[in-house]
Amino acid sequence: MIEEQAWLAMWNGPDFDAIRALSADDLEVTAVTAAIDPRHYRGRDAAVDWLRELGQKLQANWKATKLTMLSDDALITEGELCFIDPTAGTGAETQTFAILMRLRGEQLHWIGTFVTVHAAQEAWEIGIGADS
Repeated sequence: MIEEQAWLAMWNGPDFDAIRALSADDLEVTAVTAAIDPRHYRGRDAAVDWLRELGQKLQANWKATKLTMLSDDALITEGELCFIDPTAGTGAETQTFAILMRLRGEQLHWIGTFVTVHAAQEAWEIGIGADS
């Protein structure tokens, strides 16, 4: 069972060592929020690389605010991106996000980003990321 406050603290830190330890060797991250073009990352460092890009290239900070367990192997982490310089990216000051995360055992094996919780739930319901 994932403890919500510890989970949110790990992502908000971010605690790259803890995130890397939680990541499977074949982790796949598909990030479509906060940019026009989707970004794909693979491997144990996929989530770390994705988060670093948010901070550096996209000039955004984030705050994860809620965890919802969908099943034993799927969860949604909700929050908000805050753009340091809105004119450098999307033109928005903030953007909500919902991250669908799929687990294999106790390790992350797939992450996909969505703008709304509803979109992330729909993706889970139709099985996106389940076979990755």
